[in-house]
Amino acid sequence: MDEYDKEDARDFALWKAARPGEPHWPSPYGEGRPGWHLECSAMAMRYLGETFDIHAGGVDLISPTTRTRSLKAKGFGQAVCPLLASRRASSHQRREDVEADRNFFTVHELLEQGYSPLAIRSLLISVPYRTQLSFTLDNLSGFETRVKKLQDFRRRLNETECRPGSDPETAASIASARQEFEAAMDDALNTAAALGVLSLFTNTLNKVMSAGSLLAEDREAATALLNDFERVLGIFGKLEEEILDDEIQKLIDERIAAKAGKNYARADEIRQQLASRGILLEDTKAGTRWRRS
Repeated sequence: MDEYDKEDARDFALWKAARPGEPHWPSPYGEGRPGWHLECSAMAMRYLGETFDIHAGGVDLISPTTRTRSLKAKGFGQAVCPLLASRRASSHQRREDVEADRNFFTVHELLEQGYSPLAIRSLLISVPYRTQLSFTLDNLSGFETRVKKLQDFRRRLNETECRPGSDPETAASIASARQEFEAAMDDALNTAAALGVLSLFTNTLNKVMSAGSLLAEDREAATALLNDFERVLGIFGKLEEEILDDEIQKLIDERIAAKAGKNYARADEIRQQLASRGILLEDTKAGTRWRRS
């Protein structure tokens, strides 16, 4: 029920009588304008076409908006609005539980505070759309770190040198991750479970790469799967090649030479010097890797 007097709670307005100061047009029913349910439908048909797959909105729109549109689709609305009759699914997102001292944050505010769009997106999809999201700046900072780790993983996978071939255990892990990810998304868009699969996948592959045992065919399969993850989730961003300046590259080369000559004191000194400049080093069987802190 809403604030209008109705003969039936399921009634909705197709045409509203003109009110002072509102746009209105002539009709067989008198001067007025379309009800807002039909306004939304008309705009959707104009800009989205006569059919679409998912009709989404906030949980506060379930009644009366979506339910009345469903009634239109079932009855005379098939003639009035074919778009609604051909809609395939509806979804409603629960409201976010924002920090106590704020009712909401705008995206522009968060960007001005230095948070990245990818971190914001990652936090928003971290729970299934039917679940209430606890939105805090601490949570957002945590997802900023997660995004950077994912980007570092993808860069590492792209740069790792591999011998030819495939390892049955690694190949099975990649295939299993694909199946579990698809199952999670097929389960009413369970993004939390899908992100869990992604986390387990990256942990497994990181161990394989650290051991220097990633083979070329498995890297190709893992890269293809990662690309599929990104097409669905959109939380990695573009893979951009980072180039170090000559001074830092010389320090890394000097450290490698110091380790080879068993001058571990100098190697540790260079590692600390680079860390203070935001360059973190990782020694693997495949060689020394670097990333920005």
